[in-house]
Amino acid sequence: MDAAPVRNKVFISYSHKDVQWLDQLRSHLAAFEGTIDYWDDTQIDPGANWKNEIEAALRAAKVAVFLVTPTFLASRFIKAREMGPLLEAEAKEGLTVLWIAVRASNYEQTAIGNYQAVNDPAEPLNTLGSARRDREWVKVSRRILQAVNTPIPEEAYTHSESPPPHPNPNPLRLRLRKMPTTMTRFSHWLMMQHWMICSCKAAPWMPTSCSCISPVLRLTSAGIKTAP
Repeated sequence: MDAAPVRNKVFISYSHKDVQWLDQLRSHLAAFEGTIDYWDDTQIDPGANWKNEIEAALRAAKVAVFLVTPTFLASRFIKAREMGPLLEAEAKEGLTVLWIAVRASNYEQTAIGNYQAVNDPAEPLNTLGSARRDREWVKVSRRILQAVNTPIPEEAYTHSESPPPHPNPNPLRLRLRKMPTTMTRFSHWLMMQHWMICSCKAAPWMPTSCSCISPVLRLTSAGIKTAP
């Protein structure tokens, strides 16, 4: 079975009628070239299978950015092919959902209403002057960077095959994880050996009741130790 793709990209979802807002976001993300690896459908080359390109980008997305407007929410394609899979990945795989209120909309009536917007929905971007809008875009781009740099929690892999390997596993830590099982097996074996050789035939789980042999093996909650 092929390994699941690594989620390390930013998927930008928008309505084609709102492409001017995509251009503004991309202008602000340009300062993070080499740090934020984002994808939008303008990157699909002519002649490419656009459905496959979108699906591959969805599988690689660590952060989803929604440019929310009435036309965005009205798009059946976005709802079924982009928003649906991304919200499912948020629930099952720890993907981060960031949405920007670009124009006033009835977002509360949709699944997006369950998520906190990056900016204030009461003051969507199209209501702001150019200077203040630029400040909002700066805040948006920095929030995207923060999401990109935040590791996906291991609990998010509950529904997937396995979490990604630790970049630098500690051999000692791995041995310590196995130690409780090893100690338990050893203590059980030791108690049975005592019962087999002891003349008083004390119960195997009560070695401290035996006075026939010395030193007496005592099992404590902290481990195994001998006492005279």
